[in-house]
Amino acid sequence: MSHTTESPAEGLSDLVIARLRTLIPMAWGSLVVVVAGLIAPHLPPALAGWSVSLLGSPAMVTVVTGLACAAWWWVWNRLAPHVPQWLITLVLGSVRTPVYPPVDGSRLVMVDVTAAEWDDVAALAAALAPEDPARRVLERVMGA
Repeated sequence: MSHTTESPAEGLSDLVIARLRTLIPMAWGSLVVVVAGLIAPHLPPALAGWSVSLLGSPAMVTVVTGLACAAWWWVWNRLAPHVPQWLITLVLGSVRTPVYPPVDGSRLVMVDVTAAEWDDVAALAAALAPEDPARRVLERVMGA
């Protein structure tokens, strides 16, 4: 199925599209984990014990939620050519992918940095060990 028809997302900026295509799959993936947590105690004992232990610690809930969000995004992006546009909008936030400006390889320029802020960066760099990669990065930024 083609996704060339106009959608309400056509008038949205690329930044809004990017945010929607990040937040909507995260919300769905999180909902999947919540529902899994709610039904886990009602599963057969072998599955219930495994799922409750998997979702039993906050750290594992975070990991499982991240994996569920990534899986949600991956599955729906693979299904996108085969399902209606409205469904993709519902599950991924938009059928349109944002267009990012090309990167020309030039350096980023920091603006509006006060002298006190530069002093803080220099103090931070000086506090780091000479072999610390972060120190080398800060020194490169200060030399820019």
